[in-house]
Amino acid sequence: MQRPVNNARISSKFGQRSGRLHAGMDYAATSGAKVTASGKGTVVRASYNPEYGNVVVIDHGLIDRQHTYTLIRASC
Repeated sequence: MQRPVNNARISSKFGQRSGRLHAGMDYAATSGAKVTASGKGTVVRASYNPEYGNVVVIDHGLIDRQHTYTLIRASC
């Protein structure tokens, strides 16, 4: 898997957050930054969420024996 956006800072790392597992990495990028899929996969949802903005969910299938998804959110 590759980084989905260049020149972006990591705004939240994988790990425990308020007693719950945050199972991913969050990146903060400037408006208009090009965002790409972090690996091959199938888009299983592309929609607008009033809380998060534009949302794309990509199913990457099995990676290291675990089913892996990427969630891309673009807050406006």
